[in-house]
Amino acid sequence: MSHKSQWLFGLVGLGLLGLGWLFGYSGGLDQGRLTYASTVTDAQGELLHVIMADDERYRLKTQPEDVDTSFVDLLMAYEDQRYYQHHGVDWLALTRALWQVGSRGYMVSGGSTLTMQVVRLM
Repeated sequence: MSHKSQWLFGLVGLGLLGLGWLFGYSGGLDQGRLTYASTVTDAQGELLHVIMADDERYRLKTQPEDVDTSFVDLLMAYEDQRYYQHHGVDWLALTRALWQVGSRGYMVSGGSTLTMQVVRLM
């Protein structure tokens, strides 16, 4: 088998594995296993202090409408520019990342999407 064929089979296999990984997750986010930081507020509800969660993280419970839309825009621009063009897997970014690893021998940039990152965190 030639070197190009091995790369092609590896790429296809990795793609199928990625699809299976994404579509194989069928449950919702288990909110019960997350612990949130405790907060101390003043009489007007202003935040005074945050106490870490049990896993030593500053995780504050929030709602989507509480997040500044410019932060979401910046996050998408930095992490996943084609968010609205793919359905969870950015094949172009994965191909680019694999090509860079194959041609340089080390990882130059990643190919995961925001969707893939969220699934990994779940």
